[in-house]
Amino acid sequence: MYRNRDVTSDQRFCPACGRPARPVKPTTLNALLREPRRVPSAASLRVCENAECDTVYFAEDGSAVFAKSDLKVRFGLKEAGSPRPICYCFNHSIEDIEREFEQHGHATVAEQIQAEMKGPGCRCELTNPLGRCCLASVNDVVRRCRLQSGVPLPSETDTPAADCCGDVCCPTQPDSARAGGGAIAAGGSLLAALMSSACCWLPLLLIAFGASAAGVGGFFEQWRRPLVAVAVILLAIGFYQTYRPHPATEAGCCAPGPSRIRQASLWIASVFVLAMVLFPNYIRYVVSPASPADVVSAAEVTLSVPIGGMTCDGCAATLERRLRDVSDVLAVRVSYATGDATIVVGAGNATTRDRMVTAIRQAGFEPGADQIHVVTNLGGVSP
Repeated sequence: MYRNRDVTSDQRFCPACGRPARPVKPTTLNALLREPRRVPSAASLRVCENAECDTVYFAEDGSAVFAKSDLKVRFGLKEAGSPRPICYCFNHSIEDIEREFEQHGHATVAEQIQAEMKGPGCRCELTNPLGRCCLASVNDVVRRCRLQSGVPLPSETDTPAADCCGDVCCPTQPDSARAGGGAIAAGGSLLAALMSSACCWLPLLLIAFGASAAGVGGFFEQWRRPLVAVAVILLAIGFYQTYRPHPATEAGCCAPGPSRIRQASLWIASVFVLAMVLFPNYIRYVVSPASPADVVSAAEVTLSVPIGGMTCDGCAATLERRLRDVSDVLAVRVSYATGDATIVVGAGNATTRDRMVTAIRQAGFEPGADQIHVVTNLGGVSP
C-alpha cells in the first residue's frame, strides 16, 4: 500500500518505499555514516525502518539519501543474515533473543539491557542507527518470537513499548544548554583570573603607552585574592558542567558525552587561568633588566632607594621598566623582598635624583626620598 504512494506530496515518507519515517538527529548520521560530511546541515532528517527497504536515512528536502552501504555498522532491523545487532550499546542481537526462546521459551534480553543501563555506556544516539533507545525494538522482536512459538502475550506487553529516550525519561534541558553553562563558567573564570593579575600587567601596559600607573597596582591588589577564588570556583563549575553524568544516562537513556572540542577548550582555559593566577610570581623573568653590578664604572653612582606600595614581584618589574626610561638611569634592580631599588645613574647630572623620584611616584609607588643613600660613588660625585 505504501509503494504506490506519491511521496513527493509528503516529506515524512521514505522516497524509496513510501512508508512513514521517524525523525533522526544529525548527530546520529555524523556518528554512523562512512562519510559524515555529506550530511546536510539545514535539512530535517528521517530514518526508514522498513526491513525490505535499502534506504536508511533521507533529508526531507530531498537533498540527500543514504542506504545501508553508507553505514559503518550493520542495521540489524534491515538485515536478513546473521548477525543482526539490535542493542548497540551492550552488544545484543536478534539472534540472542531467538536463541533464548529456543532454549528456554522466553527471553530476558530486555531485562538485561535495563539492568545494564544503570551503569555508564548507554549512548544510543551515537551507536544505534535508529538514533534512539533500542528497548522498543527489542520488545517488538520478543513479541514476534512469542507469536511464532505460540506463547501468549502478557497483557502488559500488548501495546508497543515506550521509547526510553522519549519525553518521559530524557531531560527537558538539552545537552547544548549544559555545554553553554560550562562555557559561560569557563569564560567567567578566564576573566576573573585576568583581573586577579591586573595589579601586575595593567601598570606595565599603561607605562608602555606612556600613561601614569599611579595607584593602579594597589587598587587591584586588594581584590586579588577574591578574584582568584572566583576564578577557581567558576573553573570547577565549568568542569562539573562538562564532565558530570547526564541525567539521561543515569536513567538509562542515550545521551552524548562532552565533545572533544569542549573538553580541549576547557583544559586550554585552565592553563590560561593558572598562568594568570601565577603571573605575579614569574613576571620578573619576563621583564629582566640589566643588573647594576654589570654596568658600574668610574663615571657612575649606585643608589639605594626605599620603595613603598609594592605588593608583588610584578610591582618590582613594573617599576624597573618605568625607571629604565628615565634619562641618565643606566641600570635598575628593584627587589620586592627587600622593598628597595638599586639604581645606577650617571654621576654628572644633578637633576637625575628628582626625575627618578618623580618616575617612581608616577608608577604608583612611594619613594623614600629622604632615605636615598649612595652605595658606590666611584666617580666621587653624588647626583
